[in-house]
Amino acid sequence: MEETEEQNEGQNEEQNEELTAEDVLARSTEAMSEVESFTTEMELHQVINLDDEEMETHSSIKMDATLNPLAFYQVMDTNVPEANQTVSTESYYTEEGMFMQAPGYEGWIKYSDDFQELANAQVAPEEQLEMLKAFGDELSLDEDGDHYVLTISGSDQNLQSLIDSIMGMTGGTMEGMEELFQMMSLSDVEYTVNIDKETFLQQSMSMKMTMTMEMEGESMSIQQTSTGTFSNFNEVDPIEIPAEVVESAEEFDFDLSEIEEIDLPELEEEEAEDDAA
Repeated sequence: MEETEEQNEGQNEEQNEELTAEDVLARSTEAMSEVESFTTEMELHQVINLDDEEMETHSSIKMDATLNPLAFYQVMDTNVPEANQTVSTESYYTEEGMFMQAPGYEGWIKYSDDFQELANAQVAPEEQLEMLKAFGDELSLDEDGDHYVLTISGSDQNLQSLIDSIMGMTGGTMEGMEELFQMMSLSDVEYTVNIDKETFLQQSMSMKMTMTMEMEGESMSIQQTSTGTFSNFNEVDPIEIPAEVVESAEEFDFDLSEIEEIDLPELEEEEAEDDAA
């Protein structure tokens, strides 16, 4: 009996050893595509440097989501240490639209269809795994207890294709977004996904990366670190937006193409004039 158990364990070990990073990624993508609902919790730390000026933010995000129909409820708390301030946002997304209670605004806002497309792309968990398929050469596989660990890392220019993948996740149709992403350069990337060995469901992720961007001769860098967990698979109740939110919300339409029109030197001149006054 003991010999049989040892043989089975040996066979399982051999099967595990035979799995490549691409095999684990493919199985996990398939498993995550069959998920109908889940809960995710994220921590995001970001440092923005613009002409020797530094701004640091830390965000905590919790989201319950269903995928059929696509819907989510999200709460995000963002802390800005320099301002000693924490702001909270509450969001709903269903077939009725995307609604948000934003800081500094009384009541609820209903966003345009562009933002709904972005929300659609961000929710599907398998999209993050699909994104990794473009990095077969940089993808490595390790094991940590009951988890497979998939990692991509490097500062090679080939990682710039990650931006193209992100554009694919956002649909690539949001006006102004493509131009904004084209101005960014990506470096020092490390992306790790922990996958359950038995179910092949994604359990957690972490990402570190640096982005730089040139706008009107000014340079900006963004250092971002994020960690997240996935849980509560197929146990989330249907997402419903309270009637008072739908009835009271005001329509809001933001044209992302306006980002291109921002002139940093002009903004600095205006600030200097205000300080002089």
